Amino acid sequence: MVRIMPLKKHEAREEARSQIQAADDVFGVQSFSAGIQAYCPPILNASRALGAAPGQSDQLSAELRHLVCMRAAQIVTCPFWIDSNAAGSSKSGSSDEKIAAVGAWRTSNLFSREEKAAFELAEAMSQTPANIPEDVFSELKKHFRNEQIVELVATVAMENYRARFNRAFLIKPQGLYEPKT
Repeated sequence: MVRIMPLKKHEAREEARSQIQAADDVFGVQSFSAGIQAYCPPILNASRALGAAPGQSDQLSAELRHLVCMRAAQIVTCPFWIDSNAAGSSKSGSSDEKIAAVGAWRTSNLFSREEKAAFELAEAMSQTPANIPEDVFSELKKHFRNEQIVELVATVAMENYRARFNRAFLIKPQGLYEPKT
């Protein structure tokens, strides 16, 4: 059970309603996270803008962004964002097998060197304290341009914010990912 009941659109202050609707449109169901953030509309607005920024940068594929976010959410143990990013990965072209292998990426042959370098960063950034060894960053530079590295770091940082926020409120998955097979 969530620790604070999410506000429904009609219960929220006027300045939060359009953002709640936008989140609900993205997920196809009421977003518990947006409903909780709606108690503080500036937080909801900033969170939605932060979530959209990496995609607007468009330096990385949507598939890679979702896969790395899924790995960060796994480390933080946020069921909602694991579910949401699995759904996003699927919509972006990932197979069910690849999605299922994200937690075991080191031993899987389903991921490219580029994806593995990104997962290494996601893991380093999602630990507490965040510690990114020089060899992890050096490996990133072999596969990504500076613009892509900035987007990747921002994506993982954003996912850590979202996943940790949702963990604090015990937000559960909402059944967004349905394997194709």
